Formats: sequence, C-alpha cells, structure tokens
Amino acid sequence: MFQPSLRIALAALDRSIPETDWLRIVEALHAEPGFWWLDSARADSGLGRCSFAGADPYLRLEARGTEVEIDVRRAVRPGLARGFHRIEADPIECARSLLPRADSLIYSTRVASASCLPGSRDPSPWHEVAGLSAGLELPFLGGAVGYFGYELARVIEPRLRFGNRDDLALPDLSLAFVDRIVAYEHATERLWVIGLGFGGRDGSTGSGVRDTAVRRSRAVVDDLSRWIDEVLAQKRTMPSDTKRADLEEAGHARPIPALSTSDASGYTKAVDRILEEIALGNVYQANFSQRLSIEAPIDPWTIYRALRHRNPAPFGAYLALPDGAVLSSSPERFLRMDAARRIESRPIKGTRPRGDDGIEDARLAHELRSSEKDRAENLMIVDLVRNDLGRVCAPGSIDVPELMKVEA
Repeated sequence: MFQPSLRIALAALDRSIPETDWLRIVEALHAEPGFWWLDSARADSGLGRCSFAGADPYLRLEARGTEVEIDVRRAVRPGLARGFHRIEADPIECARSLLPRADSLIYSTRVASASCLPGSRDPSPWHEVAGLSAGLELPFLGGAVGYFGYELARVIEPRLRFGNRDDLALPDLSLAFVDRIVAYEHATERLWVIGLGFGGRDGSTGSGVRDTAVRRSRAVVDDLSRWIDEVLAQKRTMPSDTKRADLEEAGHARPIPALSTSDASGYTKAVDRILEEIALGNVYQANFSQRLSIEAPIDPWTIYRALRHRNPAPFGAYLALPDGAVLSSSPERFLRMDAARRIESRPIKGTRPRGDDGIEDARLAHELRSSEKDRAENLMIVDLVRNDLGRVCAPGSIDVPELMKVEA
C-alpha cells in the first residue's frame, strides 16, 4: 500500500464575506474540472454549520470490487508521480493508506486584510499556530471527497453475493483527493481558504521536509486567494438571480415522464416476497427500491440549483465525476466522527407534511408520535445502527440521547 507523506502542513486564510459572495465563489468553481460541493443549504437547523467546495483534485481513486484504479493528476505528494495505475487490492485499505495523517499536521494561518483588492499584496504575515483558530474546529480540512456505493459491501462482507445487472457501469467507490478547499461558516459569514502541503521523500530531511511542506501549503492558499479575489471583482450571475429560469428549465413548469425499473405488478410481487421472508425469519429489514429515470437535455448543475432552492437541506452535495454527476439533498446525518473519534448517527424514520399553520403542524406532529408503524420503524433503525456501531465502538460506549424526537 501507499505510505502517507512524512510531513503535512495545513495553511488557512480567513475573511468575512456575505453568503451571496460565497455562492458566487461556488458558481465560479463549478466550471473547474473535478468540482465538488458539500452544501449546507439549510444552515439554520443546527446541523448544517459549514459548507465546503473545491475542484482540481490531485488524485482520483475508483474501485470496482477489488480492482482499484488510481489517477495521479498532479504530482504534489512525494512518492506519487503523475500517471495512471491499476492494482488489485482492498479498495478501502488502499484509500486509507492515501489519506493524509492528521497526527503529522503543521498549522499556519493568516487573516486577510480588510482592503484586499485584486492584484494587491496582502500585508498580513503567516503565523505558525497550534490549530486553525481559537474556538473553531472545521470538520473537514482536506483528504478525500466522494461516494461509497452499496455494492462495496461485498468487499466488507465477502459472504454477500450480488446478482444485480450493472447497467450504469459506475464504480463501487469513487474518491477525489483534494489539497485545495474553500469552507464557509454560515452563522459567522466567515470564509476559509485552506491548502495542504506535503513534504518528505524529496531528498530533504529533518527541517527541510518540514519547510517544504509549509511552503507548499502557503503557496496553495495564496494562489487560491488570488483567484477568489478575481472572482469577487467580477459581476458574475449569482444562483439567486436565475431561480425562476432554473426551475422552468429543470422541468417544474413542464413535468417530464419518468421511467421506472419496476411496473406495478412486479413491485407488488416483490413486496409479497419480502413479507414472506420476514415471516420466515430470514429478513429483518429490506430496502426495496426502484429507479426512476428521465431523459432530458438538462444540465446537472441547473437541476441541483433548482433542487436546493425547492428543498434546502443541511446535507446536500454535488459531485462532478468522470462518468457523470451525483446530486444529493438530505436532512439526515448518516455518520460523523469528530477529532476525538466520537461517532454520531442521526437516522430519520417517519415523516408527515408541514401544515398550513402552527395548529396543523402540532396535530401532524402528534399523529407522527402516536403512529405505531412509524415508532416501530424508528426503533428498528436505531437498533440496527446500534448494532453496526457495536462492531467498531468500545463495548458499553453507545448511547441514545434522543429517541423519536420530532423535527420540522
């Protein structure tokens, strides 16, 4: 497997900007190759504190089963020359070996001057610090962005067998390794420009390795900051300026028929089969789904902008992939692990529509709490999550601080 870099430096510059400027930066980034956006479109829920975006990953990793393909696009890490590699390996262990080691980070920060104009030199110096800033812990500082497909389960659980027809030919695992990140903290309207720099294996030893990593990280931030200044100096069209046109173009004004992978008869038969397996004790939970497909000449970016406008969520994402794009919008935190290696999962089961006023909202919330079916489903998923976490967490350390809490 690959060896982590001997030294990694992280440089960060922060400045205050309004959210409209943040969206202008994202709009400009989306035109760059390898664009990604972890988007908290609804930041007032207590869950979506920060958003993250970037482009031009230095490495891409894709896996189908145990066949792993690695494309090193920029030679920024010692020991990883540009080029394409194909190996047979455990894809998760391979990805793990490529992740930067957090215990080797060297931090340095800089604050942008209030009068930072395009072309001007920011007079504020770099300072080496113990962390990013007092009282602030950004949950993502660089590493890998992408998706783990359901079929990757056969690598984790070799006994599982998949008979599905692979008609999309997408990888089981797709990760973009990034060293250039822009982050936005919505409550404080604070923009962070973050860069990673790698040292080691370049002939340098000791302080030379360290200095190389620090110099590279600061150069990344300086370059990205200059690009941001140029973007903000231009009068680019912001997403909010074209919401109506986006919604019409995305098909809300003229619905497009969707094609399903299952007809009504086939769906009913599959549900009956699942019920039989439950009665036999072979199945505890089944996630039976169907794919809905449409054919329309619509840009994925236009669709996502319409999606986040109509359904703002704390956990949204847009991933531009070599073979397509992933658009995601969810109110549910699937899994989070903090720096202290504490894991949190917030499964959601059971929903009702919003009412026209507070009285109807209260009635619907009471109906949800009282539903035997929804309570059973919620208890089932909490039990499943506890069981899964129990495979990797310390015995006796799993707690359920909230159960069946109704959220709007």
